[in-house]
Formats: sequence, structure tokens, C-alpha cells
Amino acid sequence: MRRTAPLPRAPTEAEWLILVTEVRETFDASGYLGASKGLYEWSNGNLRVCIEPTATGHRLRMETRKNSAVGMGAAGVVGIGWSAFVVAGLSLTGNLAEGLLAPVIVSLLGAGSLGAALFRLPGWARTRAEQMEYIARRAQALLSSETESG
Repeated sequence: MRRTAPLPRAPTEAEWLILVTEVRETFDASGYLGASKGLYEWSNGNLRVCIEPTATGHRLRMETRKNSAVGMGAAGVVGIGWSAFVVAGLSLTGNLAEGLLAPVIVSLLGAGSLGAALFRLPGWARTRAEQMEYIARRAQALLSSETESG
């Protein structure tokens, strides 16, 4: 998930710290600051917030991903795939009735894992989109002032 917003100007150091405070409160996360020659960055795991120069000014870039959804989804696909492979092998050997229990259980667990990942992802994405939109509006408002100190 990513959100980019144009900014009217670069932040001062004080404005950047104000924005980082808003980010920490909004995402309920501490993080790590980085800054170098007009590049500002705050990160916490997969969540990154940057202010960068562009050809036309500056932009705010925020990005994150939900690793648990990727892991749960992959586990689900692997479980279902393994089960299909085992069932195909059992069918070919004529032992389908005797060996069906394990693949059925694993495929059900895989489907549950995949379903849980898919079920949780839209709510997470909606919350992150709202948070990123709030931060984008806050940054634009903070930097829209005509006076720039420092």
C-alpha cells in the first residue's frame, strides 16, 4: 500500500519533527528518524514515511505492507497445493480411500489460512488508507503556511 502527496515546500527541521509526532500518534508506533540533505525519513518495520525533493518541488511518500497476510496466504496456497498433489498421487496408486484424511485436513487448514488472510486484508487496507490520507492532509496544511523559518 502506498500514498504519495505533493507538498508546497520542504519542511523545516521543526516542522518535520511535528509531522513525525503526528505519524507516531496516528499509526501508534515508534520508529527511526533519518535525514540527509533534504531527504527526510521515518520508518517502523514495513511502514515508511519520507519527504523527498521532486522536479517540481517536494512530495510526501508513505508505504507499508502487511507481511502476515502474505505469509498466511502463502501457507494456505502451499497447504492446498500439497493436498492436491497427495490426492493425485493417491488416486494414481489406487489408495485414495486409505490416505485421504491427511490431505483433507491440510487443505481445510490451508483454505482457512488463505481465507483469514483475505478476510483481514480489506479492513487493514482501509484503516491504513485513512491514516495515510490524514497524514497527507496534515503535512500539506502544515507546509502551506507562507512563512518558512530556517
